[in-house]
Amino acid sequence: VRAAVAGSLASLGWITARPRDRWHAMAIGALVLLVWTPSAALDPGFQLSFAAVAAIFVVVPRVAGVPEAYPVPRGLWDVLVVAVACGLVTAPIVWLHFGRVAVWTVPANIAAEPAMPPLISLSLAAAAVEPVLPGAATALAWLAGWCAWWLAFVARVVSSWPSAQVSSPAIIPIAAALVGAVALIRRLPPYRSREAV
Repeated sequence: VRAAVAGSLASLGWITARPRDRWHAMAIGALVLLVWTPSAALDPGFQLSFAAVAAIFVVVPRVAGVPEAYPVPRGLWDVLVVAVACGLVTAPIVWLHFGRVAVWTVPANIAAEPAMPPLISLSLAAAAVEPVLPGAATALAWLAGWCAWWLAFVARVVSSWPSAQVSSPAIIPIAAALVGAVALIRRLPPYRSREAV
């Protein structure tokens, strides 16, 4: 439920394309969930979901122009930026709750990303039509189940990679390297093709 609410709020924020509305929508969603279940504030899932959405709101608009300067497909760039931003912002929360951080967060998120929009859409559609068309809701939920299977498959594969998780002593240099890489990319000069030179 938390992930669906957070994902829906992120989508709503981009559709409205007004930064103030994005933050208001996220705050309202968080408030509704906290009124419903106040203890959710201490739950890792709540913190991770809304931290990831906040990262998307803060980081993506600031690097939106990079694909115009470098020969990177826009869709791939957006997925990469979201994966890196969410990975960096959620890493401290993961470490706080579990004492370790996943190293391969970015490739895992890139591989999982195609399944997220249909998973959320199909799940919400199934919940909406279930009272009037239970059969259609079952079919939609079955399709959503395949999307969820893909997420679980990606998690199993990536978690089997070497050094999939690191404990606290290695977190600081890894985080510093990631932050440094992002800062370096932002300071690179604009790309110009040879034809333009």
